Amino acid sequence: MEPISTGIAIGLVSNVIFKALCISTTVTVDILKKHFDNPPSDEILQQIASKAQELEIDDEWSPKRIERAIGADPSFLQMLSASNITSSTIINQHHTGTGDNVAGDKIVTG
Repeated sequence: MEPISTGIAIGLVSNVIFKALCISTTVTVDILKKHFDNPPSDEILQQIASKAQELEIDDEWSPKRIERAIGADPSFLQMLSASNITSSTIINQHHTGTGDNVAGDKIVTG
């Protein structure tokens, strides 16, 4: 996996772990599966849950702290590199008339 892809996977997994800990005190395969748009295999999810417990990640951690802990753990990085964790967003737009065609939030300055 490319370094940028690994960085994206780290961010995605840390956000999923954070969301899981918002509704439960422990990270489980079932909870993780609910928070991935395209969940990886149960084996990968079990590895993520096990690593979260091994790193003692709990509900008091921020998403940034989780991301840093994952990024600093070589075995977690190796597991993410070997897996096919991806994130994708599909935006369907139809635009008629004048004006901006903006997907998401439009930032206006000035």
